[in-house]
Amino acid sequence: MKGEKKSVHQQYLLNDYKAPTPEAKERAEDIRLNKEEMKIFMSYSELSGELLVLGLGGCYVGQGEVITRSKKMYPSRNKKGLHQKAMLGSLAFCMEELEDVLNNKVTLPDTISFYTNLKSNGINLATEIDGDSEKRELVDKVQELKRTIIQDFPQMHFEFRELDKDMRRYNPFFAAANNAARRVIDKNK
Repeated sequence: MKGEKKSVHQQYLLNDYKAPTPEAKERAEDIRLNKEEMKIFMSYSELSGELLVLGLGGCYVGQGEVITRSKKMYPSRNKKGLHQKAMLGSLAFCMEELEDVLNNKVTLPDTISFYTNLKSNGINLATEIDGDSEKRELVDKVQELKRTIIQDFPQMHFEFRELDKDMRRYNPFFAAANNAARRVIDKNK
């Protein structure tokens, strides 16, 4: 035993589950019960293999309800810009599902806020995307869906907000979108 390195494992000091702060719990409850604004959190999950599969997930929160939706997406095998394509695909999917979610509401919210991290990843929906045709098609689809939603629901205000670290931390709705994306591609197994 002499001269043998002894390692100290301090795993017992780590929390298995970090409990959200009281402020985070209050923020989540405020988001869920907000009658004037519906927040939409989106996420994706990647399953690499012979065929590249993305799971897209969205969580619609507001007016006392939490609704999650998910679907699979099969992008090209080109890994370049995959994160941007996945986020654009997730945004397009959430916008496609929005009309169905709104049609099941008794009262419509005044504002719809889409929380995404496209800007921090170099995508501006207002400008033309050069290069990748798949990304360009997704941006065109998002812009067309935005026009359609604004035409169908002219009384509502639509916002695209950055999903920053503070909004992700202890956010059960972002986690629900992420879990829905993972579940649709069986990544939890």
